[in-house]
Amino acid sequence: MRESLLQQRTNINHENMHKTTKTERHNFFIETRGCQMNVSDGEVMRSILLEAGHSETVYDQEASAVIVNTCAIRDKAEAKVWNRLRDLRKKNNNSM
Repeated sequence: MRESLLQQRTNINHENMHKTTKTERHNFFIETRGCQMNVSDGEVMRSILLEAGHSETVYDQEASAVIVNTCAIRDKAEAKVWNRLRDLRKKNNNSM
């Protein structure tokens, strides 16, 4: 099986992701910020998670896992992401 670019970057073993039991499956929310490459990486992550049996939510409050997909090329963009992570932590009772 050919590995995706994201799997190569993060060393994810795709076959192990499919070994989760039904009780281990969770729902997720992906928030993508930044360039087209981030959008592409977000779609890859989404596909991997869906193939593993997890479900996507429309709202971050409904998710058991929130993925903030971005890069830190620019200082201002990075500062915005750290602020967003703090907001998510507050909304989710510091469970991050």
